[in-house]
Amino acid sequence: MGLTALPEAIGELTSLTTLDLSVNQLTVVPEAIGELTSLTELHLGANHLTVLPEAIGRLTNLTELHLGANQLTVLPEAIGQLTSLTTLHLSANQLTALPEAIGQLANLTLLHLDGNQLTVVPEAIGQLADLTELYLNVNEVTVLPEAIGRLTNLTLLQLSVNHLTVLPEAIGRLSNLTELHLDANQLTVLPEAIGQLADLTTLYLSANQLTVLPEAIGELASLTTLDVSGNPLTYPPPAVVADGSEAVVSFLRAARESSA
Repeated sequence: MGLTALPEAIGELTSLTTLDLSVNQLTVVPEAIGELTSLTELHLGANHLTVLPEAIGRLTNLTELHLGANQLTVLPEAIGQLTSLTTLHLSANQLTALPEAIGQLANLTLLHLDGNQLTVVPEAIGQLADLTELYLNVNEVTVLPEAIGRLTNLTLLQLSVNHLTVLPEAIGRLSNLTELHLDANQLTVLPEAIGQLADLTTLYLSANQLTVLPEAIGELASLTTLDVSGNPLTYPPPAVVADGSEAVVSFLRAARESSA
């Protein structure tokens, strides 16, 4: 049996810098947690938390907050006060929306939101200018905000298993992106701007509704992995697609050059 509750006296451990309470049966975090102002790491993953106390916002020295595999449905606005955070893990919860305050986490480099029930990504996400990895896979997102294009330090964007039908042109501004995962969505078309992702090495597009790949993909000089399986493609022709990703890229590159 793991812990089911924390004593209020935990607030007296004011010199504590790391607290790991992962894999217990906690349903509530006491307000007293806000007294632990020296904390830099707080691990609360794999519990039964449904809500966080507003007092969490007082932990302004936190650099890592791990809350994966709980039952959180909302985040308090106070989360925005954790301005030292570089890593925030919220995977495998039941979040349906994010507070606008998430945009105040200006030092965040790693954000895990995979395995939730998010339908919308707030415009405020565009304020996270230091973000290098963003995990939004296995949600219910139908559209991305134009503000996603402001995340110019992103190297990895994981959007697999959502309900996206289109991508914003702003995706082309993610100039440091090396991996883009878009498999198992409902994409019917890709923007020409995808050809601007000069550092992209990996592009997963399998299991969508694409009938045409833009010739702009032929401009992706760094691309080494392209998966377009499980799409009803007519262009490039099926015979080219059957020869694999290298053949597809070569075909699109030649087509781009001949139309230039």
